[in-house]
Amino acid sequence: MRRALVLLAAFSAAAAAAAGGPSAGFGTQATPARLRLVDADPVTLRATGFKPNERVRITVVNEGRVRRAVAGSGGAFTMRLPGVHLNACAGFSVTATGDRGSRASYKRVPGVCAVP
Repeated sequence: MRRALVLLAAFSAAAAAAAGGPSAGFGTQATPARLRLVDADPVTLRATGFKPNERVRITVVNEGRVRRAVAGSGGAFTMRLPGVHLNACAGFSVTATGDRGSRASYKRVPGVCAVP
């Protein structure tokens, strides 16, 4: 009976490790870095999931504009991009790359626009 309990416990631990659960002994999984649009005028992005105090390079892909930010102790920051205008016809793309390996992007695909 005791051997059956030991085998059951070992099987449960192996299943938890394979599933990547918290009992796997690997610690908690980090939340992936994300960018989301919070305002269109001026363009304002909210970044979360970066490492605490990580230095981040923000690139507006369509315009080649580069800005820099430092994530706070919670791994988040807000970036306003004055002068960047959202154009539904052209689309919009931003990448944020941290110096500790975090990476996020925001893309808004071009819309259907009337031909002038």
